[in-house]
Amino acid sequence: MTLNELAATLTREAGSNLARAIKAMPPEKQAWRPMDSGRSPIDQVAECAAFNFAGAQSLRDRKLPPMTHEQIQAFKTDHDTADTALAALKQSTGELIEAIKRFPADRLDEEVELTFAPGIIKSFGWKMMCGYWNTIYHWGQINYIQTLYGDIEMH
Repeated sequence: MTLNELAATLTREAGSNLARAIKAMPPEKQAWRPMDSGRSPIDQVAECAAFNFAGAQSLRDRKLPPMTHEQIQAFKTDHDTADTALAALKQSTGELIEAIKRFPADRLDEEVELTFAPGIIKSFGWKMMCGYWNTIYHWGQINYIQTLYGDIEMH
């Protein structure tokens, strides 16, 4: 299995896991913010979608697009329901998987500066895995939120 194939498979599984977790929540908990200061599951799914869209663009264009806090917040505002966030997650995950599959294996070692973390330079091989690890991170957060309201089932 190539890195591209592995990254595509893991990205697909992560998106499915995240979607399954939020769909298992009661609707009122999908927008719930623990202690009124945490991030809601909908907010986290929307962020993953925005991150995946940017990741797909970066692999297609061989450079990272601007990704400001304001842009992410605007995207989240436009995707502030479970339905809109999940639709964006599905579309963005699909676009990211296609970009991963098409990325030339001989360019995986090329480096790019992270626009969301100036001064940090990473390879495109590393960048190819970012959508996966970001989604898995948020899947864990959503699973933790479920335990806060008493749902201890693994979703």
